[in-house]
Amino acid sequence: MQLYNAALRVQRRFYARSGEFSTFALCCALRTSHEREMEEKRHEELLGRWWVVYRLQLKFRGLLRRRRTRTTVRLQKAALLVQRNFRAFSRWSFTHQLVAKTRAARACQRLHRSRHARRQRAACRIQVRPA
Repeated sequence: MQLYNAALRVQRRFYARSGEFSTFALCCALRTSHEREMEEKRHEELLGRWWVVYRLQLKFRGLLRRRRTRTTVRLQKAALLVQRNFRAFSRWSFTHQLVAKTRAARACQRLHRSRHARRQRAACRIQVRPA
């Protein structure tokens, strides 16, 4: 930076001595304008690159979100299927046990009724003692 400033001082002295200081001032103004334009161009390029990266990130994040949502939906459907199957099995098991208990109760009732009926018939029969 010191060399740059020294070069500017030398140029200024040369143009001032030659009587062309206005040319020096114009060159400095043009150089400043050119630097500003280059800085704006660089800023626009960086902004364009940033925008491209931003859109790419949005697309990638959207892809990840969709994939995660798809996986979540698939897992939720699998969980619902497992729950449905478990509930169906438990309901079937409960019904099966209830039917088995009912059948056993009916069998016990039939047995009890037949024994009771046999006792009643025996009690009602006229009993004769052999002589």
